[in-house]
Amino acid sequence: MAQGLAAAFAFDGRASAPRSVADLTEAWQPVHCVEVTTAAADRSADGVSVRAGQAIVLVDGKLRAAGDDQLELLVQGLALAGTPSGCAVTVYLGDGAPEANVVSERLQVALRLTDIQVLPGGQALYPFIASVE
Repeated sequence: MAQGLAAAFAFDGRASAPRSVADLTEAWQPVHCVEVTTAAADRSADGVSVRAGQAIVLVDGKLRAAGDDQLELLVQGLALAGTPSGCAVTVYLGDGAPEANVVSERLQVALRLTDIQVLPGGQALYPFIASVE
């Protein structure tokens, strides 16, 4: 989702098809996506074992960690995605997510982020979807 949004913002309907492909590719390639959701079944993937109902974090589509605290998993996922000084992070809040100010404060303290936006996303099944650029 994060890469798709970056590409959508870069789209110029007046550009030629080859130019559009180049622009969209350039826009989405440096973007990382962090998703926090709930495991539907017991399983192991990408070297991580999870239980059904446990919170999980995916970074660029790969299962990276599991736990009981969704907000802590968001912090872990963003750290794994790389949040260097000067990067921009956008977090889309979904069903069951804490208030935006709680999320923003936690990320600022844990990751020392200065460019962070926390927005309502309204997505079901994913309390957090984040974009790291």
